[in-house]
Amino acid sequence: MSKQRPQPLSCEVEMNMLSRIMAKVGQHIELDRVLDTVITEICNALDLSAGCIYMFDDSTEELQLRIHKGLNPAFLEARHRLATGEGCAGTALMIKETFVPTKAERRFVCGTEQKLLGCSCMAAIPIVSQGKILAVLELFAPSQRHLTPDESELIEAISGQLAIAIGNASTYANLQLSLDNTRKLLRAVETITATLEFDTILEYLALLASELTRVSRVSIALYYPEKRELEFVVATAKQRKPGPQPLTMDLTSRRVYEKGETVASDNLADFSHYDHFLVEEESVRSILIVPLRFAGQTLGALYMDEPEEKHNFAPLEVELAEGIARHAAAAIQNARSLGSTKRALANAEGLLQAAGMVATIADPTILLKQLAGLAPKLIGVNRSAVCLRGQQADEVEIVVPPDREIAEGTICLLEGDQFTSVFRLGKTVLIDDLSAFPDPIRLSFIREKVESVLVVPLHYGANIVGALLLYDVGRRHEFTLDEINLAEGIAHHASIGVTNARSFSEQRSIAETLQHSFVPSRLPDIKGVKFGFDYRAASEAAFVGGDFFDFLDLDGRLTVCIGDVSGHGIEATSIAGMAKSTLRAFAYDARATPSTVMKRTNRVIARQISDNQFITLEYGIIDLKDRSFKYVSAGHPPPLFIHDGVTLLPVNPQVPLGIDSSTAYRQQTISLPRDSCLVFYTDGLIEARNQGRLFGIEGLIESAQVCLQKEPQALVNYILEDVETFSGHNLDDDIAIVAILIE
Repeated sequence: MSKQRPQPLSCEVEMNMLSRIMAKVGQHIELDRVLDTVITEICNALDLSAGCIYMFDDSTEELQLRIHKGLNPAFLEARHRLATGEGCAGTALMIKETFVPTKAERRFVCGTEQKLLGCSCMAAIPIVSQGKILAVLELFAPSQRHLTPDESELIEAISGQLAIAIGNASTYANLQLSLDNTRKLLRAVETITATLEFDTILEYLALLASELTRVSRVSIALYYPEKRELEFVVATAKQRKPGPQPLTMDLTSRRVYEKGETVASDNLADFSHYDHFLVEEESVRSILIVPLRFAGQTLGALYMDEPEEKHNFAPLEVELAEGIARHAAAAIQNARSLGSTKRALANAEGLLQAAGMVATIADPTILLKQLAGLAPKLIGVNRSAVCLRGQQADEVEIVVPPDREIAEGTICLLEGDQFTSVFRLGKTVLIDDLSAFPDPIRLSFIREKVESVLVVPLHYGANIVGALLLYDVGRRHEFTLDEINLAEGIAHHASIGVTNARSFSEQRSIAETLQHSFVPSRLPDIKGVKFGFDYRAASEAAFVGGDFFDFLDLDGRLTVCIGDVSGHGIEATSIAGMAKSTLRAFAYDARATPSTVMKRTNRVIARQISDNQFITLEYGIIDLKDRSFKYVSAGHPPPLFIHDGVTLLPVNPQVPLGIDSSTAYRQQTISLPRDSCLVFYTDGLIEARNQGRLFGIEGLIESAQVCLQKEPQALVNYILEDVETFSGHNLDDDIAIVAILIE
């Protein structure tokens, strides 16, 4: 029978599912794509009808719907925002833990969901990082569907990994936003500087403040703290004295210019310093003074007053005035120091470039070399080196050596208190004493006449994975605070990249080891039968897949199979191993026909894999006595039959393995004349691409026709060379190919 409800998840299946989902999540850095991948994969893996992710809004302390799957417009309109305690997601936010509603709670809490979707909330899981709720994952299913304990464990594990992914995506998004804002600010300052007078900029801001707050008069004054002078550069009523004037430090002026506080009052006795700047007495009834603050310094103040009548400054008006004051202070500061803004832009672009390297380079050594080459250009030094913590606690590995005299991968002992403290405490240190470094590094610095080295730890959370060394050859570099902050930003990206790359490398190594075990180590030694086979992995950008093939010599009968598991990664590879072993076990039954072996194998596999997975398979038995080939095809590309030409074997269209456990497979039979050849292959061969064009069945037949008289291995080699040339040596999927010649 077909699978009707979720089966309990084994630990291995659960880990494989988690690995597959997080591998797909790891392919994205943008927040929305990360969230969309997670909700899609969870719903597919658990066969859920709908799901969504709410992001927590700190400013309103509400949940805002960000990504959804399977939700209708009525639900989206009614539930796009949730308060604390509202619905299942709001309840999870309130209790700060996973909320799985009981049957009674589903009727009470999930009434809206049932009405709008026809189903109920199955669980609401808060996504938490360092004790702070970032989001809430909500899953929906029919009221009779409940989470199994295995499914709950899987979702809890995914939520922990999702918190990390959201943090990484938010960091990248904030960095991108900061870069965009800096670019806009730089363009605005450059344009204004080129086309407008500085006073005109401030006049515009003063006019904007008047319009937004409906105060009739707005003035802007610049403050010169070294002389304690104040100059009104914008005076809408044109009644301020020209030029800088001495500032009387009364109680109000101290609050504004020394403490940076906003002051509002109807009592003009509080503003004795203000009268000093008026040309004549005015009947001012209300006044608001907002300091222009930038980087902790008061650059001036925004004065807003109302003559003749009293004006009650509402909190919103004060907030708007403070916002405009921030823009005015930024305009003043950036007009004074355009060069520092350009430096900030260069730093932001450099960090974005480093983040891009982390997102695209999987090999940790290549990544560190790239970042080590980028860092000196951004910091303004001429050399760098990178060390990683070794396998032993007191060892370091020199991954990027300081010079050519030291080989990559050199292991040395941690020596010197200052250098060791970087790995122990995780703090950036400027080291002047070269004896603090291990011998190979110390001797290199002596040869290069290095005077001081900035050592920045590479730490991922509490785990210190290595250190970045920055220095100048032949002279001392005085590192500024800005340069140190930038170096730590680059080191932070490097540590994330190294950790992610090591994890990726370990998973790929495991998968490749499993996959290589699928290639037969020995060929059957059968008189009158010749073999040719090969396996080509996809390009470096792709992950290992689930292609496999096998032969079995059964005393005059030769079994052959070739298959392809849907998906990639460790999970696909482990399923391929399970399928191959299962098929072999049933193939040893001498009485079993290909259709029987396929049916038995499908029944086992359907119980072991998830609903969204399947295996295409070609399986057959070559009877060397009557020269026949009995075979079954389960959704696999048809084999080639070569004898006085090249044709495709006729195959019955049948579903792949793992979709329906009750499928009965039909077998077919052909005769094998002398010197006939069968060619089996996986879909990566015919789906190889060149600028959108597929190699296809036609390309395969044309390639085979060129070498009809060749030995099986020569035929295989020629076809693969043809495919690689066609695709520009950039394969999107793995390829397995087998040729069997019956003499």
